[in-house]
Amino acid sequence: MSDRLRPAAFLDRDGTVVRNIYRPWLGKYTAPFSMDELWFAPGVLMAMSILDDAGYLRILITNQPDVSYGWITREEWGKIQKEVIRNLRLGGAYFCRHRRGDSCYFRKPNPGMILAAAKKWGVDLAASFIVGDTDADTGAGKAAGCRTILIDADYNKAVEADFRVPNILEAAKLIRDL
Repeated sequence: MSDRLRPAAFLDRDGTVVRNIYRPWLGKYTAPFSMDELWFAPGVLMAMSILDDAGYLRILITNQPDVSYGWITREEWGKIQKEVIRNLRLGGAYFCRHRRGDSCYFRKPNPGMILAAAKKWGVDLAASFIVGDTDADTGAGKAAGCRTILIDADYNKAVEADFRVPNILEAAKLIRDL
């Protein structure tokens, strides 16, 4: 790794650092739609500390199409996003509001958000990880040249990743120990 480049932990938001909410009317898990639904994943603050101590820049990389679907207001979404960034003391945060199927280089599984963050923050992608819970996360990480860590869930058993862990805290420990 170059003296000028830093390793990063690119973190998905929903299902990774924040708990997903199951929506029976959609038949799937989604992001929180209100501040009342915002619950951080167990161990997330300790995970951030471990990553920080290990020298990893922490950058949020998240698809956020729910405003465009009309499921949450832009104002409520902004409150949730600010709370996540404030609590986790992130080095950067990138989001894409486009829907699945829209042509957008920044929407995961495309690597646009990761590559933009790497350019801005001087990130060594080969020394970096993406941590997430979907194939969009692992796909973006692979396309950007990062190692991939999947947070295990009932809905992602068929998703391939370099590593699979039960939660964000175990992901941080794995990154530290590799």
